[in-house]
Amino acid sequence: MDEVHRELLRRAQEAVAEATRAHRRAAELRAFVSALRAIRPGELVRCAWCDRVAAGEYWIDPYPLLGANALRERLRKSASHGVCPDCFERVMTASERQRAQRLPLP
Repeated sequence: MDEVHRELLRRAQEAVAEATRAHRRAAELRAFVSALRAIRPGELVRCAWCDRVAAGEYWIDPYPLLGANALRERLRKSASHGVCPDCFERVMTASERQRAQRLPLP
C-alpha cells in the first residue's frame, strides 16, 4: 500500500508541474498576443541566433504557431534582425570567457 501511495504522489506532483508549465506558457502567449496587437507588421524582430520573435519585450518561438513552411519563410525574410536577451547574455558570457582566456601580450 505504501508503494502505491508513493507512486500516486509522484504522478500527481508530475501532473501539477506539467500544469504549471502549461499555465506559464499560456500566460506568455497571452502577453505576446497583446504586444503583437500593439505593433505594426513591419516591427517584428527575429533573433539572429535562435529565431525567436519579439513583439515588444516578449520573445517567443513562433514556429509551432505558424505551421506552414511558407509562413515561416515569409517571417524569416520580412522580420528585422536583433538579438533576444537570452542569446545576448549567452554571447556576452562566451565573449568575456574568451577574453579572459587570452594571454596578455609581452
